[in-house]
Amino acid sequence: MGDDAGRELEETLHAVLADPDAAREWATGRLSRPLAPVAGFPGIAPDAAERLAAPPAPAPSEPAAGRSADARVADLAEARERRRQDRRSEQRAEARRHAERVRAEARTREEELAGVRDEADRAERDQRDAQRAVDDLTAALATARDDRSAAQERARALRTRLREAERALRTARRAAEEAERAVERLT
Repeated sequence: MGDDAGRELEETLHAVLADPDAAREWATGRLSRPLAPVAGFPGIAPDAAERLAAPPAPAPSEPAAGRSADARVADLAEARERRRQDRRSEQRAEARRHAERVRAEARTREEELAGVRDEADRAERDQRDAQRAVDDLTAALATARDDRSAAQERARALRTRLREAERALRTARRAAEEAERAVERLT
């Protein structure tokens, strides 16, 4: 339905609700043109009170079946109620479809979350393993440094002993040479 047709329908429905004559014409089910819109719900016109008090006159174009305007209005109310129920059913169906889409999206996000949690757990294990390796290497480095310091100290002490031994050797050689010379002099 186009915008113009929708607007005409809306104006007709407003006229039916605001004006009893328009409602009767509507109830015949045979409108040849859209009903003129009524601005708001005006007060009752002076002759309207008499028309409302009197039983409705049958419309000239009433079908031969003899259905009263009240029956046609009741049919319209029933049709309106069916349309309202149909709209509610469609709204419920759309809401169900939307809920299913949202649930599917939530399931996807749950799966993604589980995957990320698994990766985070693996990363934390790798981090703990790496920290243990660093701790082990740090301890090994400290031990190696202690060993190096001890070796340096021992090497220093041995160099001192070596120098002393060399001096002692030189002194002993000199003493031996002097003793040999003394022996040679005596001979």
